Amino acid sequence: MGVGALGVGDWVGAHHGLAGLLGAFAAVMLAAFISTHDGDLEIFVMNADGTALRKLTDNTAVDAAPTPLEEGWAHLSAKDPEKALACFQAAVAEAPLEADAHYGLGLAALGVENAELSVQHLEKAVELEPGTAKLWLGLARARIAHDQPQMAESAARQALTLDPTLLRARLQIGRALAARGDVEGALAGAGR
Repeated sequence: MGVGALGVGDWVGAHHGLAGLLGAFAAVMLAAFISTHDGDLEIFVMNADGTALRKLTDNTAVDAAPTPLEEGWAHLSAKDPEKALACFQAAVAEAPLEADAHYGLGLAALGVENAELSVQHLEKAVELEPGTAKLWLGLARARIAHDQPQMAESAARQALTLDPTLLRARLQIGRALAARGDVEGALAGAGR
């Protein structure tokens, strides 16, 4: 049957059917976009006709590339202290008063066996945040590596004072005592 054979009623019915089909198709078409309306990047979708706006993400952090500090921790976690060292050096350059950046740099320096650099940055971290046990513990480790067992014991005891549950601080005290020749004290579990 050709087009000319359709009656007016047939054409109207076909037209409405097509319009309905197109309308249904348009209703499932979505537009997606990114907006910084709330201060950081978020992803939104809406129907093609602008209705039914929905926010797909809700992250309060600024969505951007990782910072040197974040990259440094990732490299340190992946046991790559050389790359971590470079990242933490950049983090310290960006934020010289950030204790966590100095802490990371100190740990990375330990990983590449640079005890002097490690002590320097862990001392700075402790200076910036003296109430943080993990910083004192890191300094104790660096002091042992730098052959300063008496100072290592003092730093580990400070960590233990700040967090009495920190068993690694007891381990560092034992190591410091052993390095000073007090094997009995080290074997006793550094309980003094």
